[in-house]
Amino acid sequence: MSGIGRIASALWPTPSGLEVDEPEAMTLAVAPPYGRVFRALDALLGPGTVLYWEGKAGPIMAAWLDRMSAEPRPAFALGVVPVPDFYHIPLDAEVLEGLAQRVELPNAIDGRVRLHAYLNQRIVWQWRPAFGPTPMLISRRLPDYRTGEFLRALSD
Repeated sequence: MSGIGRIASALWPTPSGLEVDEPEAMTLAVAPPYGRVFRALDALLGPGTVLYWEGKAGPIMAAWLDRMSAEPRPAFALGVVPVPDFYHIPLDAEVLEGLAQRVELPNAIDGRVRLHAYLNQRIVWQWRPAFGPTPMLISRRLPDYRTGEFLRALSD
């Protein structure tokens, strides 16, 4: 790598993101409408699960995510590279329905978004980049009945 390449990779590193921490995670590709994904997640993810949203959202979605977030975002970024927008959203059926409704609005997503759900400090579901053809990963640590309910809810 050239000197300029090393400097560029230090200033703008490729985001590695979080990963489902197992080699045999289940993969699943989904197609629009994406609101049904969030409605189906209620069957997959249990109490205590938190959604980590990283990336830009349109103004209506961003305002809602900001209200729902358990951790306030910093008012400004420190350092050389700007901190992307991120939200930690405790999940329940009402929040997932809110996400499902808002994600279908025009301009709800404003760029690349990475989604992760974690439970007990373990990533159990991820979709990055989300809202496209990239398959989501589902942890095999989740109970089989939850995965089955999720798949049924997606196909309805």
